[in-house]
Parts: sequence; C-alpha cells; structure tokens
Amino acid sequence: MSMQVSTLNKFSLAARLSFVAVIVLGGATFFAVNTLQQQQNTRSNASLAANTIANPGFESGTGSWQFNKRSGSASYQVTSNTKVSGNSSAQITVTGASTAPQEIELAQYGQSVTAGQKYTFSFWAKSSNNRTIDVVLQDANSPFAVFVRKTVPLTTNWQQFTQTFTAPQSRSNMLIGLQFANSTGTVWIDDVVFSSEVQALPTATNVPASPTSTQTTLSVDKTSVARGGQITATWSNIPNPSAQDKIGLYAPGQPDGSPIGFVYVSCSQTATVARAAGSCTYTIPTTVPLAQAELRLHAAGTNVVLAKSSVFTIYSNTPTPNLTLVPTAITTVAPTTIPTRTVTPASGHTTMQTTLKLHGLGKGGDSANPNSMGNFNLQRPQRIVTMEIFDVNNQLVATKQGPVSFNTTNGNFVGTIDLGTQFSTGQYTVKVKTDQHLRGLVPGIQTIASGQNIQLQSLTLVSGDVNNDNQINIIDYNFLMGCYSDLSPAVSCAAGNKQKADLTDDGDVNQFDYNLFVRELSNRSGDESDGTPQPTPTRAPTVVPTSVPSPVPTATTGRSLLKPATTYTTYGNLRYSNASPRLLLDLYVPDSGGPAPLIIYVHGGSWSTGSKDKSCLIKQQAPNMIYKGFAVACINYRLLDEASFPAQIEDVKGAIRFLRANAATYKIYGNKIGIWGSSAGGHLSALAGTIGGVTQYDTGLNLGVSSSVQAVVDDFGPTDFLAFAQTPGIQPTQVALGTRLLGCDILSPECEDEARAASSVTYVTPDDPPFSILHGTKDNTVPLSQSQLLYDALRAKNVPVNFTIVQGMGHGGLPTYAPARIEELSTFFDLLLR
Repeated sequence: MSMQVSTLNKFSLAARLSFVAVIVLGGATFFAVNTLQQQQNTRSNASLAANTIANPGFESGTGSWQFNKRSGSASYQVTSNTKVSGNSSAQITVTGASTAPQEIELAQYGQSVTAGQKYTFSFWAKSSNNRTIDVVLQDANSPFAVFVRKTVPLTTNWQQFTQTFTAPQSRSNMLIGLQFANSTGTVWIDDVVFSSEVQALPTATNVPASPTSTQTTLSVDKTSVARGGQITATWSNIPNPSAQDKIGLYAPGQPDGSPIGFVYVSCSQTATVARAAGSCTYTIPTTVPLAQAELRLHAAGTNVVLAKSSVFTIYSNTPTPNLTLVPTAITTVAPTTIPTRTVTPASGHTTMQTTLKLHGLGKGGDSANPNSMGNFNLQRPQRIVTMEIFDVNNQLVATKQGPVSFNTTNGNFVGTIDLGTQFSTGQYTVKVKTDQHLRGLVPGIQTIASGQNIQLQSLTLVSGDVNNDNQINIIDYNFLMGCYSDLSPAVSCAAGNKQKADLTDDGDVNQFDYNLFVRELSNRSGDESDGTPQPTPTRAPTVVPTSVPSPVPTATTGRSLLKPATTYTTYGNLRYSNASPRLLLDLYVPDSGGPAPLIIYVHGGSWSTGSKDKSCLIKQQAPNMIYKGFAVACINYRLLDEASFPAQIEDVKGAIRFLRANAATYKIYGNKIGIWGSSAGGHLSALAGTIGGVTQYDTGLNLGVSSSVQAVVDDFGPTDFLAFAQTPGIQPTQVALGTRLLGCDILSPECEDEARAASSVTYVTPDDPPFSILHGTKDNTVPLSQSQLLYDALRAKNVPVNFTIVQGMGHGGLPTYAPARIEELSTFFDLLLR
C-alpha cells in the first residue's frame, strides 16, 4: 500500500492514530505515530488531553521542568523554530556523550500516583540524528523505586511515544525524566502528557467459560544446576507485563528484595518484547552459595512477589571468564618422571591399599564444596603417587611410589603401594602426594604389620600444585595462565606444561581449571597444612572497632591474611602529606579483626581531573573486595593545575609510606601493599611498582619507611612517554596532556630526560613486583602499544606479569570491573600480599 505524505497529514487525528508502528525496546511497548514531515501547525493529541503536567508544550519557558547536567557538555533551551504544536518546544543539545544516560536529564518532580491506577505518559520527539534517549518514571525519594525505564529510538522526524502502566505503589512525589547523555546531537521534545486513564468495563459476550487459571505462575526445568550452569524459568499470566519485571534468585527464607541475582523476564534488560507468558534461560551466578535456591517473580520496580518456583539445588561452580586473556610466559619445569607401573606384590611384601579423592576429579569435591562433582572423563585415569612413611619420632623411614587408577563407579582413585620385604612392623604416620595435588596426611596413626596388606583410610588431596613443589602460589598461577587457552590460543605454554596446568584433566587448560584453582586457595601450602582439607571460609561476624591497634605481622606467613567480613569501617580524609591541602585519602577496612592486606587505588583523569571522592572507580567494587577481606585506600594526588611531574609520584609514594607507617593503627598489613590504577592512575601505579627503590621521589613525611609495593595492577596507563608522543594517530590532546604533565614540550629533544623520568619502563629491574596489566584493543586515548612495551620490559627482566587484552574495549569500560576480573585480581593480590 502506498500513500502520499501530504494525504496522511490531512487525515483526522483519530485516523492518523490508526497508522501505528509498535516500537518495543527494553520489553516495554511505545506506540510511535510517525507522520514523517508532519505539518508544523498540526497540534498533537497531547495538547488536547487532560494532562497533569505543568507546561507540557514548553510554551512559556521551562516552567516546572528542571534541567540536570551532571557531566559532559550540554545545553537546554526553549526554541520556536521547531515544534509539534504551539509556539515552542524544548531543545537539548548534547556535545559530550556519557555511558550513563541520566547524566543529562530533563525532569519534572511532584507527580503523584495511586497503587492499582493506570497511567499514560506520552510525548513527541525528534533528533538531529538517529539515536536513542531514555525515559524514566521513578520515585523521587529514597529508595528511588523505578516504575518505568525505557530506551526510545528517535529519528529526524517527529514521532509520538506513549506508555501506559499500572502503578504498583502509591507515591506522592514521582519524577518524570527524559535522559539524553548516551549520545551527542540535538533532541527536541514537545507536548508532554502524564495523565490517569479510566478504563471502561468490557462488554459481556457469550463465550463459554474457560477452565484456564489466571494465577501468575513460575516454574523451573531442573531440580539441580551447576554454579555457572543454566536453568530455564517459565512464567505465565503476568499482569501488565514489562521488560522491567524481573526474576530474583533467592535462598529459601531470604527476605524479598534481597536476591542473590536478577534475570529480567524478557531474558535481557534490553530485550525487545515484554511477555505475560514465556520462558528464558538464566545463567546461575558464579558467586552464589552452594545450597538450595528458588526463583521469585517481581513486578517492575517493586519487591512484591507474584509467584515462586519450586526449590532446586546449586551444586558446583564452573563459570566462563568474560575477558580475553593473553597468558604470561612461564619458565619450563621438567616433568615428573613416571615409573613403570608396579606389578601385583609378591608374597611376603608389605602393601598399602590406598583410596584417594582428588579435588576436581570424579567425586573428589573441592575446597569450596567437598561434595561437588568433578570431571569423570579423564585424560589420565592412572596416576603415580608418592608415599612417605614416618616413624614415631617423625623421622622419614621410607619413600615409595606406586600407581592408582580411577574408578568410574565411585569416582575415586584406588591402588596398591608395595613397601617391599624389608619393612619393619610398627606404628607410623603416612603422607601421600600426587602431581597437581598437595601432600596429604592419612588420618590417624597407622599400625603396619610386616608382610601384610594394610587398608588405609580414604584421603582427600587439594588441587592446584601445578609445578609439583607442594605449594599453591603465584608460580602455579603463572603456569596456569601461561597455558590458558579457553578464549584465545595459549601463547606462552612450554612443552609439557599443558598437562600440568590441566587441573580438571579434560585435555584443555580452560575456565574449569582457572575456577578450580581459585576455589582451592583456602588450602595453599602442603608443607604447612599437610594438605588436609581446611573448612570452607565463612563470613566473619561484625567486629566493633576498638582504639587498641592490632599487631602487624613482621614476616610473611605463607597463608592468606584474608578474613571475610560483612561490614567495614571508613576512615575519611586522612592527611598523608603537608605538600598540599589536597593530599587526603579515604581508607576502608573490613571489620574482621585484621590485619587486612591493603590495596591502594589511584584514580585516573588525565592527571588534571578526578578525586578520591568522585573518580575512585574501585569504590564500585570496594564492598566486594572488602567483604573478601582486603582493606582499600583511595587517594588524592596533586593535579596539573597545581603542579607538574614529579609531584604526582611523590604524592603516591607519600601515601604508601603513610599507610605503611600507620598500619597498626588502622589494622592493615603494612609489610606488603598492592596498588591499582587506571589511565593516569595506571601510569602512577606502574611507576610506583618500578620506582620503589628510587629514593629521589621520597619527600615529605614518614621517610623512615619504605614506599615500595609488592603487587601492581595497571589498567591502560601510559608507560613510555617518548613512544607515546610518537605513536601514529595519537590524539593531539593527549600529546598536550603529556606536555603539561612533564612541564616541557614532549615532542622536543630537550624533553627526553623528563619523558624518561616519568616512564615506568625506564626503571624496570628483575626485583620489581609482579604486575597484572589490562588494555583494550580500541583504546584511542592511550595506545595498546603502551601496555605492550611495559609487558615486554618486564618479561625481559623475568618479572612475573599477566597481560590481559580485551577485544573491542576502548579507554576503559565494563570489562575492567567485570566479576570474573575482580575474582582474578582478588586471587592475584591475595597470593602476593601475605
């Protein structure tokens, strides 16, 4: 069917409303009446409706509408040169985009709604380019419950968008907001309406009664599911479905509104259809407890439960990391020699019948859940074990090796170790070790009779000892990451190391091995614990802070210092230097009794903006890190409007010294400190890592303590300013920032000394601490080559370093703080700060 535009514009309003294109975003239905080049003097239906909004047509200025600009660059005005009706419309010009649409918002407060009442919100809009805006209706008071949030597509033609919803709760002060910051360009808004809608009763018809129930239902397709696995939720009869309806994952008995995780019933927060009935597959979060769980269905913006699923069991943890990993090169360790399999013992020989439960394999469990199931399809169903036998004086009297074989029925390894004919009758203790697993002590004192077959009690061994040195530490981590090949080909896996790093014995070094390694970290040293499994860590109770400082360890213990906590204490605005009024830090310490390992976070902002209060991005993750047992410090440093380099690194080193000097006061572990920063903060963190022994930058207070750090995370920071300024395609603004930082023309030969002095690659030495580096492939601010240069310099000096390249990421983004990376960095810091 074809129709001239001019003909369409001459139709009556009712006729034009019949030409409705349904646009569905975020699961909510907006009806767009697209009249293409609508005549300027045609009034919209909005102007004729009984509306409850002050100044809906923007005819007399902004009226009660409020323009909120929190970041970026934008302007707002009422203009008369483009409109739907009347004399004017609101015009918003965005010249600097943000990832958060609400950073630039046109809003009106003071609207009221009544629970159960149906309301309609509509407006006309167009844009200078094809783009989207967000529309939100939410409570303007805490807890700021969102009734509607929609993403709306705009074109260069006027369209009307209408949303009808039923208020789940009564509210007297609701906010209506149009949010624009997600894209640049100019947007025009006109004829806004927010009104109650009175529904007529339906006319009765002679339709036979249906036996179908109208009760809302929610069901699941499984009675048990692996952590990281998938479960399908099916729902029906949702009243007034919205894409913001959500399904929460709960432990039975957990209060409504405090779920472990959410899935939106449209299967995605940005899905295109909201359905009264349907199903979607949900990935169980990797951090949930291994216990019983249920799903509960919530109406949009509320904690009201419409339906519950049956209870199911979560039994294991196998998530896939969501970052592209470029593993670290590692030193080859000679493989363990496997002797020829022992034949059936001859008569007169003393033998030991052994049953082993190996973590991650069969029914061996793991440190997080001793009853979890591991891999049954093993590449190596036979293992060689080493048995050490000690007398009552704890003197080693015999070391024997022998085979054990995997029993696919009971999921354990069983075998016989031949002690020979010379073994003396007596009482002994027995320790057992196999490759990839820590040595374990067989429970109890063993009475061994010469020439007899002795049945030993079953023994469980902890996995993760990749290099077979009877410890789990950063060396094993580097082996594992060097051979990691789940998301990208392993680039530094020496021959023979793949089998060692394949903890789950499935033929590949992948996410299953990585996650098993993380779960095994509650048992880290076979020499200290004899490999006997330790209880699963639990959250510590809240501890009321006291004025009595806890003692700080004076030596590395080899065991983790992490003590999980549920609350933490904030020490705000601690002055660490007198060089500037700006030099303050905030310290967050878990209430677990301490001492807690410390991570210092250095904010970014091109050395010219940002602060510990507004730019400490780790604060989004701080509760996660603190609840794990880390103390987190966010620091200020002098910006370029106050001082050029080296003031910034002097400040960072000053903060390190202050925290180390006052470790006992704040119940933190001062012997070893980690540092983490992004962009300009990444530059300063990397520099702090390589410049620890350079005392010329130690100025100010606490000069009697060290300013070195023992672990560094550098997220996309500059590392070599000479190379940075000469990178093809580098933005002139970035070169100018480098010039401001150095206090000289970065492109001038006379500035080379200053450029080298500010570059972390200049100071790399073999005794530098381990690094973890992250960078995106589409970073147009700091080139990816900057991180590559630091990585190459560290590897040339044999400094442990893991380099993560995120495909498609620009200068920062969500992958920087993705849950999988937070877990990875938690492991990284935990292994190094003990």
